[in-house]
This record gives sequence, structure tokens and C-alpha cells, in this order.
Amino acid sequence: MAYTPPAISQKQFTTKKIFPEVTSVDIQPNACGVRDPLAIKMEFDHAEQLESVHWRIRYVVDTVKKRKIYELGETEKTTYSGGCVQNRKSGL
Repeated sequence: MAYTPPAISQKQFTTKKIFPEVTSVDIQPNACGVRDPLAIKMEFDHAEQLESVHWRIRYVVDTVKKRKIYELGETEKTTYSGGCVQNRKSGL
């Protein structure tokens, strides 16, 4: 009996994910308390317009036994035209 793969729609073939390339990240201040607010400046490149997107900022702790992810905040949704972008987030 021959294997017949499941039917795949044309939409599944044309859907693509767009991943920007982060080129620079600056977090200030460097020497501060754990609960002190941070200012994050990030630069990234992307080839196409990104519509209604946001960045989630996380702190990830990996240990031998467990991975813990702390959600620090996120930017507001916005649209970026293609090219190099500077994005700033303060008060995380």
C-alpha cells in the first residue's frame, strides 16, 4: 500500500515568516538594582514592511534542571517599513 501525503493548500506554501536581523542592542544602565527600570535601544534590519508587530522582552535563565523565562515587557504594536530601524523602550 503506497503512502499518500495529506493535501496541502496553496496558502500553506505561500505563507512565510519574516525574521528581522537584530544588528545592535544597548541596555542602560548597566550597574543597577534588579528592580530598577531599564532603557533598551535596539537596531534591526528587515527586507519587507512589518505590519502590526511588537517586541517581547524576556530574561531567560537556563540551568541543568530547568529553564525559567521572565516576561519583562513588550513594545506597543507598530508598523515598520523595510530597512534599518531604531527602536527604543524605556521603563521595563
